[in-house]
Amino acid sequence: MKQERRDALFKEYTEVGTNFRELTEIRFKLLGLLPLASAATAALGSRDAGGVPLSLALFGLIATVTVLTYHTRNDQLYNALIARAAAIERSLGLADGGYANRPRSWLDLRIGPWVWPVSHGQGVTVVYVATAALWIYLATRAGFRSAGLAPGHPGLHAVLGLLVTALVLVAALGLIKRQQKMRRCLLMRSIRAAVQALTLAHNNLGQAKDDEMFLRACAAAAGRTAREVAAEAEFYAGLEPEALRYYVPASSGLQRSAFLVALLTSMPPAWIFDITSGRRGHAS
Repeated sequence: MKQERRDALFKEYTEVGTNFRELTEIRFKLLGLLPLASAATAALGSRDAGGVPLSLALFGLIATVTVLTYHTRNDQLYNALIARAAAIERSLGLADGGYANRPRSWLDLRIGPWVWPVSHGQGVTVVYVATAALWIYLATRAGFRSAGLAPGHPGLHAVLGLLVTALVLVAALGLIKRQQKMRRCLLMRSIRAAVQALTLAHNNLGQAKDDEMFLRACAAAAGRTAREVAAEAEFYAGLEPEALRYYVPASSGLQRSAFLVALLTSMPPAWIFDITSGRRGHAS
C-alpha cells in the first residue's frame, strides 16, 4: 500500500472514531433526557385535578416517536461507522484492532421462559417503549375525561388506560417488527439480485444499465424508481476508467460488484459484500 493511501486511512480512522464517540454521546443524552422529561411532565400533571391535558399527552407521544426515529437512524450510522473502522484496521494490517474484533453481545439473562438479552438495543428499546407507554396511558385517560366517560371513577379510567396502552403497544410493536423483517428481506434479495445481474454482465455497468432486472433490483433496494437508477447508472457508465476509480477502487471480482451496486443504492459496499459473499452467513 502506498504511503499516501496509509496516511489517508489514518486520518479517516481518526475522523471515524470522533464521529463514533459523538453519536454515542448523543445516544446517552437522548436516553437520559427523554424519560426524565416525560416523567417530570406526568408528575406535574398528576398534581392537577384535571390531570395531563390530552393535547400535551399527544404532543409527548409524537415527540417520543420522533426522537425514536432520529435515534434509529443514528443507530444505522453508528453501525456503519463501526464497520468502516474495522475495514480500515484490516486495510492497515491491524486485524486485531478494537473495531475489527468488537465483541458481540453474549449474555442472556433467563427467568423461566423469559429471556433478557444484555445489549444496547434491548436497553434502548425498553426505555423508548416505556416512555411511549406512559404517554399513551396519559393520552387515553385524558381522552376518557374529555369524553365524559365514567366521571368520578378515576380507578376505572386507570384500568381502561392500562388496557388500551397494552393493546396499542402490542399492535404497534408487532407491526413494526413485521415491517422491519419484510424490508430487510426485500433489501437483501434486491442486493443479491443486483450483484448477480452485474456479475453476469462481467461488472460492465455500460451493459448492466440496460438490464431491466438489474435496474429494478437496485431501485427496490434504494427505494427509488428504475428510471432514476437508470439515469445514475448512465452517468457512471459514461465515465472514463480513471474517473470511475474515484468511486470504485476495486478493479474486479465481487468487491467491484459491491462498489458499483453501492453507488446506485446508497448502501455500504462492505455490507453488500457481506450479504453476497456469505462472510457473515447471509448468502443464500
